[in-house]
Amino acid sequence: EVTNESKIWSVVAHLSYLLAGVGFIIIPGIIMMLKKEDRFVYYHAKQAFTAQVVVSLFSVLAVSTGYLILGMFALPFVFVFVLVLFVSSVIAGIRAAKGQLFDYPFMKKIME
Repeated sequence: EVTNESKIWSVVAHLSYLLAGVGFIIIPGIIMMLKKEDRFVYYHAKQAFTAQVVVSLFSVLAVSTGYLILGMFALPFVFVFVLVLFVSSVIAGIRAAKGQLFDYPFMKKIME
């Protein structure tokens, strides 16, 4: 049985994406360290952390190299990835609140 506290920590890990700055990466990382023993919370925090780091790195790479090579053509791809992460984070938060697991799209191979 997943406790309400575990659900809350998991929701916070996913919805930290809505914060500005680097908090959206730091918060799931801190939750992973603090809640290692709680498998449910650790799973959700790891999912959120990995998805947010990957999308952030991709965005930086796409904008920096894409702008130099392709000009403004890279920006729509970044927008799509950011939008997918936003929607996925909200869905993940809802699933965590229900005591369910969630895998971010395109992250399953990275997480293995």
